[in-house]
Amino acid sequence: MRKIFICILFYPICVFSQTNSISTNSLANALDQLNHQTSKALFNSGKISITDESIEKIVHDYYKKSLIEIQKPTDDIKLLHSNNSKIGHHFHFQQTSKNIPIYGATFDITLTFDGNVLSSFNNLINSATFSENNFVPDQTMGDAMYVVSNNSLIPAYRNKAGYNELINDINGKLVRQRDTRLFFNNDDTTVTGKVFLPDPLSSQSVIYGQNGTYQHFNDSDYALLNDQRILVSFPATFRNDSFYLVNRYARILDLAAPYTDTVKSKQPVFDYLRSKNAFKDLMAFYHVYATQMYYQSIGFNNLKNYQIKIDAQSGYADNSFFYFNGDSSLNFGIGGIPDAEDGDIPSHEYTHALSWFINATPNMSTERRAIEEGMCDVIAAIRSKRYTTFNWRKLFNFDGANPIKPG
Repeated sequence: MRKIFICILFYPICVFSQTNSISTNSLANALDQLNHQTSKALFNSGKISITDESIEKIVHDYYKKSLIEIQKPTDDIKLLHSNNSKIGHHFHFQQTSKNIPIYGATFDITLTFDGNVLSSFNNLINSATFSENNFVPDQTMGDAMYVVSNNSLIPAYRNKAGYNELINDINGKLVRQRDTRLFFNNDDTTVTGKVFLPDPLSSQSVIYGQNGTYQHFNDSDYALLNDQRILVSFPATFRNDSFYLVNRYARILDLAAPYTDTVKSKQPVFDYLRSKNAFKDLMAFYHVYATQMYYQSIGFNNLKNYQIKIDAQSGYADNSFFYFNGDSSLNFGIGGIPDAEDGDIPSHEYTHALSWFINATPNMSTERRAIEEGMCDVIAAIRSKRYTTFNWRKLFNFDGANPIKPG
């Protein structure tokens, strides 16, 4: 399972770009097309000889010679970042032409410590197709880059203005803008609260509606469900005179209707009946934190080290989602059974966020989406098993497997 997790997380990361030789709209269309391209994936594809040289140089030199896309002497793959995990080395390369990065042209490789290639994901572009380009970057305009359109390398520039990343064409016209803020506050206090672990049915080894009971009952304080709230501890933030559901990994915010009051407590205790809005906030917040702790317990200590925004009551639909942008968020619907009341769902959605953190790319190909959904389900199931073995292989035992939302 860990191999699958690591391989899929290291999908290609993109940079952004623009041009003067085609219209802004045409270039925007070219960027959108690149965002939907698929990666060429290979698994268990050979072995690289490990010598006394640095592993980064060994991998770079090996693939620069063997990749069919790198055709011209002026083309290269530049290492953007590397990392190690329990299973081996992970490298992320950016294709360049004359030392200028090419949008969307990335190559990712995972290999064991003894050189066996576990996976590679290739979004490189065959440089033999490139028309000649005599672009001379103007450093005063920003960081130069290319986007490929009709086999031509179209130059552009990237700049920052405050928290925003700005993509301009070669004439300085703004084409794309992105907020890059990744909020972070240190947690400073351990508090307690009562939550479902993972949901109010599995903890009792029952299924929805068993014996005519164990039902949602319109989000009421039904004793057979309320009594399943278990005392847990977690870090929160003390500010002024109150404790807030904020720590280094997550913070509760109101991003969409229905808008509710900010959850805070004068005491280091968050204890709410399930009918209260604050209970949903607490469920989402705690299970995101607990999922992060699970990853750390299996050796992944550097995943998503900034706060993610959480709206535990984000819309009236029976649907939840991870919104992947520069300031990403988790959003839980309240239709049917409120999604945050089932611990499988925060675990599932937060795993999407972890994947995005390691590889923040708009290149969400069909293959990545499919495999990532499965990975998120696996993590949710494994975390459920930590609390109870009852129906642990089934997902969303409270929110999904019921007449309100069959599944």
